[in-house]
Amino acid sequence: MPSGAELLRSAGLGVGTMMLDDEFNRQRAKILRDLAEQADPFIRRRLLLLVERYEPAPPPAPNDPQPARPRKRR
Repeated sequence: MPSGAELLRSAGLGVGTMMLDDEFNRQRAKILRDLAEQADPFIRRRLLLLVERYEPAPPPAPNDPQPARPRKRR
């Protein structure tokens, strides 16, 4: 039985899967931000924390040798 990666490659999706993932993450972050605008303060905070999981980590500053780390949940 073929693996998931083999199925994607056979469907012509192996090369651009990262692009698909990036686009999915951008769309999901936008949806969550839109929902947060309408939510009560407690839910808004939770939705915006979830948005952080879908956004790419910012590139490290030129003089910062350590890459940015995602915030830990409390």
